[in-house]
Amino acid sequence: MEPLLIIEENEEETYNNMIKRIKLKRQTKLICTLDENWNNTDKIAKLLNYGVDCIEIYSEVDDTVKQEMISKIRSFAKKNKQIIPIMYTLSYYHVYISKILNNEKEINFTQNSVLYITNDIDEIKEKIHNMNVQISEDIPTVDYTIISIEPQLIFNNFSDTDIIHINFGDISFKISEISESYLKCIALNPGKIIKGNMISL
Repeated sequence: MEPLLIIEENEEETYNNMIKRIKLKRQTKLICTLDENWNNTDKIAKLLNYGVDCIEIYSEVDDTVKQEMISKIRSFAKKNKQIIPIMYTLSYYHVYISKILNNEKEINFTQNSVLYITNDIDEIKEKIHNMNVQISEDIPTVDYTIISIEPQLIFNNFSDTDIIHINFGDISFKISEISESYLKCIALNPGKIIKGNMISL
């Protein structure tokens, strides 16, 4: 579906055109997608005063900035006694397994097996070696393994209460350790992971 109107910042004529469309066809709902450049109370208020129905926050906006923007939108809504839905997309839903340790295509897990999720397998192998963890080279079935993922994630944003589902829940893991470069996870049920599997976090 094509967007009804592309809003360019600081273009008064564009805002006026939007108002005309709202008046002519109010059953149309206006959804505006904002990036971090809109993290400004006056800009958000001006946009919402022109009749925008819903705000979507761009997925790449930093989490701290995202929370600031949400707070500003909610403050405006409360002050004006409005209900303004807020959406934001999570790129995490599009994460997939790009590589498995030793270039395996698939790995079988038993319950309580350990999985390390990282952006860089070589980096995490070194960390595990430094922690005196023996990495097996023969892994049709293993107690632990390492996978790298795409796109890259910021692991510090996660909590040790989060659950990770692979291949739409075929196998689930609980996060047991969080660092800047990896997540250490424990399998909650037996299952198999395959290179290319989708990951929900």
